[in-house]
Amino acid sequence: MGIDLRELEVYSASEAAMMWGKSQNFVRHLKINGTKVFPEGTIRKFGNSWLVTREGMEEVLGCGPQMTLAQAQRELRKINQERRAKYKHQHQ
Repeated sequence: MGIDLRELEVYSASEAAMMWGKSQNFVRHLKINGTKVFPEGTIRKFGNSWLVTREGMEEVLGCGPQMTLAQAQRELRKINQERRAKYKHQHQ
């Protein structure tokens, strides 16, 4: 068998930002503005999405994550649900 993607520590930019206690746009902001340089091969854009490795986040921020991937995903779902509800309420 080849690479098992479930074993790789690769996250969406939003997941990684949430795991490290940052805002959803934190990783994209760092990459686009060039304020911090990710090590080569630790971040890449696929279509409209940025993917980043744990190694890249730890190198840039100097520490490990503050929450698990599952916790970050729950928080992101909650944020997105709140945004949808707010949008729906504003456009009724």
